[in-house]
Amino acid sequence: MLKREYKIIIVIVLACLLTLSVVSVYSYLKGFEVKKNIIGIISIDDAILSSEDADKIIEAINYAAINDSVKAVVLRVNSPGGYADLVEQIYLDLIELKKS
Repeated sequence: MLKREYKIIIVIVLACLLTLSVVSVYSYLKGFEVKKNIIGIISIDDAILSSEDADKIIEAINYAAINDSVKAVVLRVNSPGGYADLVEQIYLDLIELKKS
């Protein structure tokens, strides 16, 4: 009889620990939700001479456009320029970002 009572107590304690663990993990993961207003900063520091350079910038612009948390974007340019078609592509994406 005594062994059965210990088993019941152990089951209750384990159930409580499991419940606390689930609640802790849920509240921990809940803290990682990004629902705040974010200001994005996109820096252009070098000449835009390759499509890879432009693609990195365009990817950042598109991320800002589709992410609801981003409320504004600051574009920091320290560049001597680059190829006109690549710069124009970035410019057109910035115009689309401005519309959204």
